[in-house]
Amino acid sequence: MANLNKLRQNNPHWQPEDGDRETKSSPCASHYNERPKEFSEIYEEVASNVIDDIEHQLFELINEYAEDYDELFWNRFLTDDAPVELLDAAFENYHEHYDNIFKIIMSRLNNTK
Repeated sequence: MANLNKLRQNNPHWQPEDGDRETKSSPCASHYNERPKEFSEIYEEVASNVIDDIEHQLFELINEYAEDYDELFWNRFLTDDAPVELLDAAFENYHEHYDNIFKIIMSRLNNTK
C-alpha cells in the first residue's frame, strides 16, 4: 500500500475524493494524464460491458428460438404493401412477445441467486 500511496503522491493529476481519506484504486491509468480509476469504477465498467453483451446475445437467442413458433410472428405473412396500421400492429405484437419472453428469462435468472 505504501508503494500505491507513493504513486499517488507523484502523480500531479490525482486528487483524493474526500480529503485525506485513503481509497483503493488501480495504480494504472488508461492515459498518462488521467487519474487512476477506483476499483469500483473499473467493476462498473466491466459489468456494463458484460451486461451489454449479454443483452445482445439474449436478443439473438430469443429471436433464434422463437423463430420456430409462427404463432408469435404472424408478421411474416405480411408483405411490404400491407396497410401501415397492420405493419405497425405486427411490429408491436412482435415486441410484446419478445418482452414477455425476456421478462420470464430475467425472472428465472433473479431466482437463481
